[in-house]
Amino acid sequence: MTDRTVRIFASAVTAEFGSYRGGLVQYLTGPAVQIEEQTHFLRDGLPILTELDDYIQS
Repeated sequence: MTDRTVRIFASAVTAEFGSYRGGLVQYLTGPAVQIEEQTHFLRDGLPILTELDDYIQS
């Protein structure tokens, strides 16, 4: 068994599913789980797909 962190990107239409997304993030959060929520990708002013591509590449 390896010591790896699971990386998850949580995305959903905020107006319709934002509350569910937040609950899912809280439910899945754990010591070996790194969760990025789509709202975190709006902080730098870059298009979300550019930020997501950077996240995937890291």
